[in-house]
Amino acid sequence: MTDSSSRDPKGATPPDGPVTLGDVARLAKVSVATASRALSAGSPRVSEATRGRIAAAAQSLGYAPNLSARATILGSSALVAVVVSDFLEPAGASVVEGLVARAEAAGMIVTVASADDVRGDAATAVRRLRGLQPSAVVMAGMTTAPSAPLVTELAHFRGLGGRVVYVGQGDADSDRVAVSHRDGAVQLMAALRAQGYERCGVIADESQGQAGRDWLDGILAGAASAGIPSAMMTTLWSQGEREAARASAARLLDERAGVDCIVAATDTMALGALSAVRDAGLTPGRDVGVAGFGDTVDADGVVVGLTSVNLGWEIAGDCAFGLTRSSLTTPQFETVAPFVVLRASALRTTGS
Repeated sequence: MTDSSSRDPKGATPPDGPVTLGDVARLAKVSVATASRALSAGSPRVSEATRGRIAAAAQSLGYAPNLSARATILGSSALVAVVVSDFLEPAGASVVEGLVARAEAAGMIVTVASADDVRGDAATAVRRLRGLQPSAVVMAGMTTAPSAPLVTELAHFRGLGGRVVYVGQGDADSDRVAVSHRDGAVQLMAALRAQGYERCGVIADESQGQAGRDWLDGILAGAASAGIPSAMMTTLWSQGEREAARASAARLLDERAGVDCIVAATDTMALGALSAVRDAGLTPGRDVGVAGFGDTVDADGVVVGLTSVNLGWEIAGDCAFGLTRSSLTTPQFETVAPFVVLRASALRTTGS
């Protein structure tokens, strides 16, 4: 006769009514406390063999943790709230992608809200999210310093034991993951100089604020470090739209004979510059190099692969989740290193 107590949990019959943690514990032959620890991702106090047995029991019974009950008992849930200013903005979307991947691996749930601090609704979004009692709030892809109402709301959340992480701009009292537009721009100019470019037209985005100023500072500093004299650099300010950048690039090509490279503040603007180069009967990468910034478009899907700088937003999302799990009481700061992606638009080619 086979002892029923040694049966594989997969052969279990779910009880009538809602499945509780106690049902899982009884089936796995462990205490409720052990079952709870095993089903809390990352707990080091449960062996892998026991964790596997408890997970199998939970799956066979169809058990799902009661996050509301957990929040009531512990003051927070297995939930991370993310506030993104614009779902269509590539930086914020990439941050969320990186964070969700890490959170899922840790058994956490991510909820995402759209709110723009410039419009003044980010503080309201955080206030509403606090009703879900998340363990942490992540402000994703912020490019401007947080407003006073947002800082106040997040300070209240921290005072209740929550963790606050900014990705991008932030305040001094919270954890932050930063990306460096300036460092990426410096690296880009070094890479372009290595390709032989030496007379550069620069199209800056007047709508980008501090991030745009950091980018331009990096472009000019990177050019100087690479041995390109300031006299060889021409800068035009433009709006961030593709067609505006196309017009600016046309001006550079018309007014500055000998410009051999156009550097734009965003990939969208760089696509406009590519159009202007082709309009002039020139070949990108052979006659005039073109580079963007952000690596946020499907750069390999355009007619000419676009050289750009990947700022590492997805990696920043991964780092941000790591900070939400930190037990340190002092604000933590991490920086993600950008990297240049050279493609056909700025790779020197030969031939007609």
